[in-house]
Amino acid sequence: MRIKLFFLLHLYFVFFLGFSFVVSSQTAKDTLVASQYFKKADSLLLNKKFENSISNFQNALSIYEKTGAWEKVAACHNKISENHWRHVALKKALQSAKKALEISTTKLLPNNIYEARPDNADL
Repeated sequence: MRIKLFFLLHLYFVFFLGFSFVVSSQTAKDTLVASQYFKKADSLLLNKKFENSISNFQNALSIYEKTGAWEKVAACHNKISENHWRHVALKKALQSAKKALEISTTKLLPNNIYEARPDNADL
C-alpha cells in the first residue's frame, strides 16, 4: 500500500513538473513573438509610420495580456498613446494613456515607472 502511494505521489509530481515546463515554454515563445512585435513597432514609431506602429504594438499587447505580462501591457499602451500623440489624435492618445495608468495602478506595484505622478513631471 505504501509503495503504491509513493509511486502515485511520484507520478503526480513528475506529471506536474512536466506540465509546468510545457506551459512556461509556451509562455516564453509567446513573449518572444510579442517582443519582436514591440521592437518593430518602436522602429516604425521612430520612422513616423504611425498606423503600422500602432498595429504592431496592438499585436504585442494582445500577447502580453494573454501571458499576464502587465508591465509590458502598460508599456504597449504608453507607446500606442505616444503614436496617437505624435499623429495628433489627442483623444485616442488620452484613452491609451488612461489604459496604461489603469494597468499600472491595478496590476503593478506602487511607484512603478508607468505610474503618472505629479512629482515626476518635467515642468
